[in-house]
Amino acid sequence: MSSFGKLRALRHLQKKLLPVLHTAADLDIVLELGYSQDCTRPLGTKALLALNLGAPATISRRLSRLKKLGIVRVRSTQGDGRRHDLVLSASFRRNFENLSRASSRALA
Repeated sequence: MSSFGKLRALRHLQKKLLPVLHTAADLDIVLELGYSQDCTRPLGTKALLALNLGAPATISRRLSRLKKLGIVRVRSTQGDGRRHDLVLSASFRRNFENLSRASSRALA
């Protein structure tokens, strides 16, 4: 299969397994939050905006949408009531893991 064929198959899997990620900004937000959560240092809103994934208004709007859908949760930080961490929900992380495994098989 050609490179474009593999990428096309990967995109089809993404749309099938994660239909709520409509834009590249949605995917970028989810990837950054998941990566930071895996590294045991979750991001706050300010740190997410500092990554320059897009215009601050766009990222804030997309983040609000992801919160309403239950994909992103806000968690209070231990010991500091002013700071809140953004984390991915457990059910969404499972779906993302399923996509990761399926895409590994599709690209092999």
